[in-house]
Amino acid sequence: MDNTWIKLYRKTLHNGIIQKDPTAYILFSVILLSVDRETGEMETGRFQLSHLANIKPNTIYKILSRLSKKWQMVTLESNNKYTKIKVKNWAKYQQIEKPVTQSDNNKVTTKEQQSNTIQEIRNKNNTSPKGEEGKALTLPNTPNPLITDFVNILKEHNQSQELDGTQVKNRYAAKRVIEKIKKEFRARTENEPTEEAVKTSLKAILQKADDFHQKNLTNFDYLDKHFYKIIKSSANRGIVKI
Repeated sequence: MDNTWIKLYRKTLHNGIIQKDPTAYILFSVILLSVDRETGEMETGRFQLSHLANIKPNTIYKILSRLSKKWQMVTLESNNKYTKIKVKNWAKYQQIEKPVTQSDNNKVTTKEQQSNTIQEIRNKNNTSPKGEEGKALTLPNTPNPLITDFVNILKEHNQSQELDGTQVKNRYAAKRVIEKIKKEFRARTENEPTEEAVKTSLKAILQKADDFHQKNLTNFDYLDKHFYKIIKSSANRGIVKI
């Protein structure tokens, strides 16, 4: 099973689960990777899912319930021994590709030859593909360095190597905090903030937060949920420039 693969569809970005319920999406991803390749089903328990997803066992059933009732992504059948999970529309979205024929191989070979020829010309001319105004094209979906900087700033503030919660959850929450800081910056200055200004604002918020919030600032999910209370408490302890 480890040498097989699954498909992830881009429209998941727009159905709301990643933004509104990232923990449920993490568990759903683990389920996708764990179900039977043919049927899209699995029999499991909360401790096994807890181990695979790094989520507390006592919250697994609540998350499964949301995946079933709110997000309509799985169906559940439970008894006193295990829970049977079935991914909805598995056959539709995870259908096995048809075997590759000789005709397909010929088409692939032709495309590879064309691609190799183009690459050889580029290597010979020592050039890279260019976009508008002669700028080198960048790969899509590259990690956002500002999010990485935000995670490192909170780690440094807490003098810790890791933040509470999963890395994925922290990065999504950090992205939301960035947008909130930018929004506040625009509202107060009527200017578009630079990345350096956004990072400086985060440091100021963390340094000036009151004692109650300080002890809970161990992850970005908390900062995201209590953002406006925290910046208010920060402002009360000193001017926070956003």
